[in-house]
Amino acid sequence: MTAFAAFLDEKVERYIELRRSLGYAFNKQAGTLRAFVRYVERSQLRAPATRTMALDFVLSFGGAANSRAIRHGVLRRFYEYLTVYAPRTEALERRAF
Repeated sequence: MTAFAAFLDEKVERYIELRRSLGYAFNKQAGTLRAFVRYVERSQLRAPATRTMALDFVLSFGGAANSRAIRHGVLRRFYEYLTVYAPRTEALERRAF
């Protein structure tokens, strides 16, 4: 696993734990975030987390536009969390989809 993918993996797992500790079931969202880590690993992407990286991941899935918008929203909130640990993380647009 690349260093960036390992970093993301750790932050995703902590984020999932945080959301669940706040009372959210967070099952589908957790799957989306874990799939994002696998995508970063497979694509050998490097830090920082960018808008292009997120959009490419979201668009790599088929399905309805609404599904892509939901995935993007999950990533957008995770990116906001990630900026605490990686300040160069780019903010995602609220209305990208």
